[in-house]
Amino acid sequence: AVNRLVLAAAENGFLHSAHDCAEGGMLVALAECCLLGGIGVRCPAIRPEPPLRLDAAFFGESPSRYIVSVASRAMPEL
Repeated sequence: AVNRLVLAAAENGFLHSAHDCAEGGMLVALAECCLLGGIGVRCPAIRPEPPLRLDAAFFGESPSRYIVSVASRAMPEL
């Protein structure tokens, strides 16, 4: 379901970029996006709900996890 949602958002022009979290998890994907895009990132404090540990949230390679950048005009549509 998430894969189809990301694909549909991309096809409809809502996304600036998308990167999966399959190799190294969320923090590695964010670092790759920043390095390749020549930009930085700011994110609010992430506090996963128990039983998910912080290391699992940051470095877990669970399927169907994406980092996306979205045009501000697209936010109401999403």
